[in-house]
Amino acid sequence: MRKLLSVVITFVLLFSVVPLGSLMKIKKKGKQLFAVLISIAMIITTLPLANALTTEFAGGCGTEADPYLIETKEHLNNVRNDLNAHYKMIANIVFTDADFVEGGDFYNNQIGWLPLGQAYNAPFNGTFDGNGFAIVGLFTSSLGLFGINNSTIMNLAVVNGSVTVTTVSLSAGGIVGNNSGIISNCYSSMTVSSKYYSGGIAGENSGIITNCYNLGNIIEGQNSSSISGGI
Repeated sequence: MRKLLSVVITFVLLFSVVPLGSLMKIKKKGKQLFAVLISIAMIITTLPLANALTTEFAGGCGTEADPYLIETKEHLNNVRNDLNAHYKMIANIVFTDADFVEGGDFYNNQIGWLPLGQAYNAPFNGTFDGNGFAIVGLFTSSLGLFGINNSTIMNLAVVNGSVTVTTVSLSAGGIVGNNSGIISNCYSSMTVSSKYYSGGIAGENSGIITNCYNLGNIIEGQNSSSISGGI
């Protein structure tokens, strides 16, 4: 679309530098072509160019029919900018230890990864389709990959990382800290520990978890109210 716009603009500029006297001599068909080009240029400039202009994702518009496409760690991090949109992974995402040390992109004052939708008044309300891909090596000391999920997370693997929560009354899950939505076709091999509730998929669950499994270690907290489970 941008190439078409460039061609149209080139034609318009060429016409604009033709002397007025010469322009009056252009045949009727030439005038009609010029009018068509002007019309196309006006239409194109009013069209949404989300796929072409987005820099936050690999593509998509964030709708159910055309979800934002996630290919990198940066794309994944940008999910927090719109917790009501639709997302789909198109590649595995691999974190390294360097991401979480001081000076790393996801250090965040030793917290590591900041959960997506980490507040009850700002939960994740969109849909997240892992599309069969994995998030590898994530570390966080808060909740999980997602904090509070009120919607749908599916077809996702979260592996070879850790969720280590030391704050009392804060749950920990390999995928979600607190789930009241739907989690389906997912698995985790994360190491998860919390002084409160902890689980391989979700630390706390009042929603639906279906066709999921956990291969990671769940470390029971020392608090008397701590509860740990495989899922």
